Amino acid sequence: MMKRIIFFLLIAISSVITSCENMQVDADAAPITLEIFVKDAEGNNLLDYDWLLGKNVTATFKGETYDLQTVETKVYMPHFYGFKVTARDLGMYLYFGELAGTEALNDDFVINWGDGSSDVITIYNACKTKLNGAYDIKRHYVVNGVKTENYRITLTKETVAPSEPKFPTLEITGASLNTYTANIFEPVHFYLEGDDYMNWSLSQLCDSLVFSVMGDDESRKVYYDEKGHSELIVGWDHHFYLPKSCVCRIQGYKDNKVIYTDAIEVNLTNEKDFLMYDWDDISDAAIGSVAYNNFIIPEHTLVSRTGFVGEVPYAIVSMDKGMNVESARTWLYDYIVKLYKEPLYSESEDVKAKYAELFASADEKETPLFVWKDSKSVVALIKYDYGEGNWIYSIKAEPSK
Repeated sequence: MMKRIIFFLLIAISSVITSCENMQVDADAAPITLEIFVKDAEGNNLLDYDWLLGKNVTATFKGETYDLQTVETKVYMPHFYGFKVTARDLGMYLYFGELAGTEALNDDFVINWGDGSSDVITIYNACKTKLNGAYDIKRHYVVNGVKTENYRITLTKETVAPSEPKFPTLEITGASLNTYTANIFEPVHFYLEGDDYMNWSLSQLCDSLVFSVMGDDESRKVYYDEKGHSELIVGWDHHFYLPKSCVCRIQGYKDNKVIYTDAIEVNLTNEKDFLMYDWDDISDAAIGSVAYNNFIIPEHTLVSRTGFVGEVPYAIVSMDKGMNVESARTWLYDYIVKLYKEPLYSESEDVKAKYAELFASADEKETPLFVWKDSKSVVALIKYDYGEGNWIYSIKAEPSK
């Protein structure tokens, strides 16, 4: 829909003592300035409502190009030189000047609105000095080819109305053709893409925007507007723990109904020796703790650490926070079964002996519960006793012997 925008150009007249053609006289000549008010058809001052945001507005006059300089105050600041946004009691406006009122002019002032359109105001000014020392000034303006002597000039311009707010799309850094491939435990960076999706726009479209992985039960809001409080997450990292092909999506909800969906496919591989590690890559310099964020369910965030016993590297993975120890045991066991199937050794009298046989890093504070083994790694679910009734469950792994 096209909306008619009316630009009011006010030629302000003030008094400055000057001279004409190098003659010293005691008379005043009104300087030439342009004050440009930009209003819509209802009379609203568009400059009071950030109408200029995103517009690269310039002006040219006598071969010079003037960038529009904005000011952050609405307090009138007199005697600007150049092309500026300023304000006074009438509201915000565009200002150009001052030009000497005694200067002979027949020149174009061109406003380039930054969208390919422009308006041309030709300023004509002629000055003669009378015998009594007063100035005889003839001044008029030609606005887009039409002559006027009125100091107030109205320009009418067709412009496209601001676009309606739109939902963002779901993107992944580095993705191509709407797909992305990563190894498990590599960070996948999601973000919302679009020109017009900040809080004020989304609140017009939906009550919430929800991120989820299709097939999983859990989800997380990346935008909501509830009871006067709103929150928007424009980018987030998520770590996937299982190799699979999945569809990640955002859905917009309005009145508990899905009104918008956008999705991207993520293909997850498991090409490391053990979860996030290749055994040859572990070194003294790499020893330390690393957290792997589960954006959707923060209490499922995992933390890993590595070390050496002699020349044998090991890795330990634990729940980071928010889950009691027995629930952590169940979650870790179910997770490893999804990767390694049923354990080679289960809770029985010989598990501890097998653990000591298979692991160079076996510790007397560790109680092995289950053991798995493949060609790359030997893996165990262990209970680590800190003493005084405190313990933690972890997944521990070493290279297969």
